[in-house]
Amino acid sequence: MTPAQRLPGLEVEHHEDVTKAAKIYVAARDERAELTEREDKVRGFLLEKMRKHKLTVYEDEDANVRVEVTEGKTKVKVKRLEEEPVG
Repeated sequence: MTPAQRLPGLEVEHHEDVTKAAKIYVAARDERAELTEREDKVRGFLLEKMRKHKLTVYEDEDANVRVEVTEGKTKVKVKRLEEEPVG
């Protein structure tokens, strides 16, 4: 129903703070969706490289990363390596 078709007394309340919060949420949701799409593409690229080298686990201490591939689920876990406590 358009605003011109609304019956008297049934006007929708307008709350600028709710509108602003909704717009912020939509922007964040859209950004997350784009990042998820990018992450999926990069995950595929990483899987391709791991398969090329026939690896299921890869660790690079200099880069502070560990990669684990679970083939059954085509899942990739990438973690930062734990740093040794100093002292």
